[in-house]
Amino acid sequence: MLFFRTLSVSAIALSLALLACSDSARPPVSNTGPGGGGSGISSSPDATTKVDAATETDAGVYTCTDAGVAGEIYAISARNLANTINVPLCAYRDKVLLFASTPVSCGDKGDYLALQDLYAQYANLGLVVLAFPSSQFGAEAGVAEPITQVCADQIGLAYPLFQPVDVNGAKTHPVYFWLKANSGVNEDIVSGNQLFLVGKHGLERKRFPPTTRADDPEVQSEIQVALAEP
Repeated sequence: MLFFRTLSVSAIALSLALLACSDSARPPVSNTGPGGGGSGISSSPDATTKVDAATETDAGVYTCTDAGVAGEIYAISARNLANTINVPLCAYRDKVLLFASTPVSCGDKGDYLALQDLYAQYANLGLVVLAFPSSQFGAEAGVAEPITQVCADQIGLAYPLFQPVDVNGAKTHPVYFWLKANSGVNEDIVSGNQLFLVGKHGLERKRFPPTTRADDPEVQSEIQVALAEP
C-alpha cells in the first residue's frame, strides 16, 4: 500500500515538472503591437482602407490601388504641406485637377482664397485644386516663412496644398516638369499663379496664360467642360 502511495506522489511531481517545462518553452506574449498600442493589436490604419483612391499607411505614405505607369501624371508624388505624407497623384485619379503655383507667403491670401472659392463651387462635381507654393517669382523669392498648414487652416483652405517647390530650373519638381512638357508650350513659368488643367483621364487640357487668375471666367468655363466629359 505504501508502495502505491509513494508511486502516486512521484507521478504527480513528474507531471508538475513537465507542465512547468512546457510553459517556460512558450514564447513570451508581447503587450506592444506593430502600432505600439500596448494591446498586441496594431493601431495603424487598415491596409485595405481607402483614402479617395489611395491608402495611408502607418509609415506616413499613400499607396494607390491603381498606381500610374511611367509617363503618367499619376505616377508622380509630392510631399504634403506639413511634410508628413508622400501623396501620389494617383490618389486623384478620375478627378479633374487644377494645378496652381501659388505664393509662398501666407500673407498673400487673395490668390489662395480665389482658388478656395473655385474649389468650393466644383469639388462635389469632381474638381480637385492642387496648390504648389513656389518662391521663384519676384518679391516671393527668398521668403523665409513659407505658408504652413496652420496658416492654411486659419484662412479656410480646404483643398490640398503641398511643400514649396521649384517650378523652373535644374531642380524643377517632377509635377511641373510633367505639366510643362505636356502642355504643348514647354517654357518656363513666369507667373507665381500659373494654372494648369488636367482632365479625368490624366491628360493635360490647358495651360492658362500667366496672367489668368482662378476667378477668371475662362477658368470656370474650361473646368465645366472637363467635368462634363465622361
